[in-house]
Amino acid sequence: MKLPAPRDDGPLSLESVLAARRTVREYRADHPLLLADLAQLLWSGQGVTSPEEYRAAPSAAALYPIDLYVVAGMVDGLDAGIYRYLPSGHELVAVSEGDRRKDVVAVSFDHGWMADCPAHIVLNLVVDRMTPKFGEMGLRFALLEAGHIAQNLLLQAVSLGLGAAPICAYDGPKLKTVLGLGGADDPAYLITVGHGSS
Repeated sequence: MKLPAPRDDGPLSLESVLAARRTVREYRADHPLLLADLAQLLWSGQGVTSPEEYRAAPSAAALYPIDLYVVAGMVDGLDAGIYRYLPSGHELVAVSEGDRRKDVVAVSFDHGWMADCPAHIVLNLVVDRMTPKFGEMGLRFALLEAGHIAQNLLLQAVSLGLGAAPICAYDGPKLKTVLGLGGADDPAYLITVGHGSS
């Protein structure tokens, strides 16, 4: 599914976005996420930003070991399901159908507040993309990249008037099963996103 084109400007300065960034743990359960906002979030994390196919977040040797997955439950214009973001085409590919948000909450040590957000974004690490070039240090580089991507997503959420929360408290192998991942895949970070209740 081709996503709405990303915008390269917005109404807020970087400084004001930095000052406003806070972790949001209360969401309006009745307020869907707009597809255009989801597209903007994904682009800010891993979107292509140059003719050379460089992306919004830095990557050691441009190996890009992080794939973004969306667990969508209430996104306007998008069926509930799990999707993988493809940066080169700025599009989503369906991985599985159905609302799996409750399954994500269940493997996230039952943080019940997560159930009200319309979508979760998972940063999946494929360390095998890094280790041939960097050996054991490849894991460190990949985790640093996950941090860059997460910060981009969190700041973009603020600029869109959305709330977001970075989550590290989850059972990795179980989340991997929920997402239908295998092999060298390793969910490294989870970000909830939606309209804050305040």
